[in-house]
Amino acid sequence: DQVWEDAFTYYQKLLQDRNLADFDDLLLKALDLAQPSRLEEECRKRFTYLLVDEFQDVNPVQYRLMLEWAKGGREIFVIGDPDQAIYGFRGSDSRCFERLKEDRPETREIFLEENYRSVSTVVEAAEAVITLNPGEERHLKAHRGQGEKLRIVEAASDLSEGIFVAKEINRQTGGLDMLEVQKGYEAESRRSQRSFSEIAVLCRTHRQFRILEKCLAKEGIPYVTVGREDFLLDPAVRGTISFFKSLTEENIQARNLALKLVWGLDDTEMADSVYREAKKKYLPLLKKGRPEKILSSWQEDMNLKKSQDMTRLCQTALSYGTMEEFLQELSLGEEGDLIRRPQKSYSAGAVSLMTLHGSKGLEFPLVFL
Repeated sequence: DQVWEDAFTYYQKLLQDRNLADFDDLLLKALDLAQPSRLEEECRKRFTYLLVDEFQDVNPVQYRLMLEWAKGGREIFVIGDPDQAIYGFRGSDSRCFERLKEDRPETREIFLEENYRSVSTVVEAAEAVITLNPGEERHLKAHRGQGEKLRIVEAASDLSEGIFVAKEINRQTGGLDMLEVQKGYEAESRRSQRSFSEIAVLCRTHRQFRILEKCLAKEGIPYVTVGREDFLLDPAVRGTISFFKSLTEENIQARNLALKLVWGLDDTEMADSVYREAKKKYLPLLKKGRPEKILSSWQEDMNLKKSQDMTRLCQTALSYGTMEEFLQELSLGEEGDLIRRPQKSYSAGAVSLMTLHGSKGLEFPLVFL
């Protein structure tokens, strides 16, 4: 416990010294400002109607802040689903629904039970899983007919699973070999042949895609990976992003972080000279070069060609026209905005690899979970 306390104290001091605030600090500051003693009368009545989306993801500080903001207002309206609460590991509490009914007894509940997007086999399977969660009984109704049965496949290992998915995608898209034809798959394939862009593979985390990507590549199946991946945490990647951010934003903190992570230098005269040389080469390229070409040149200069994480950064940059646009998406983009493409373009579309959370709101005719 003492180690955690010391680490926290040190971290807070770093933020204070650099005049920075993290997301938790912003919440606590907002809560402090929302207290009645801190607000003028007109500010207290600022929110007549307060709407909170994804209510199952709020943490206790956000919940308190919401109630403070709602004081003096007419209505508060929350939308959420306790069965979609997946952020307990970072403080979210799905019991906020029960708390709201206790804190505001006049709360009225509206249940959305009609499903217009899925077939009943999918809805019934989902219901069978989520009814194991605590709380009231769920009643969901599908409006798109029965649909095809779900297939459950058990594999001996992660590799076996990846091989099955790749082979099945090949079969569903008409890529049959002679052995499969002899087994009688030909008629079924003609009936349900799909394009690559109609197919998605959903996993809990991006780490699970490593083996799958190798299996898809071996079968020659085009794919894109959607969302924030672990390669963004690699020191070389972070240093690279910081360097280009220092050029586009003239950010001194990004400059110092780049010097530390890329060159292993502190802010000295020698470091300043190294930075000026790199800036002299790359600043002009930002105005006319595409991000993936600039990053490829950077990989060469920094001896990072063998870094898989840097290669993944280059693959992510393929979808952007300018470095500034790419950096902004890395900073502010949502889960579904970042797309990594191992190849420049796919004439026949590509299979989408994404997390369960990143797929919210999207539809695909064929899905592997």
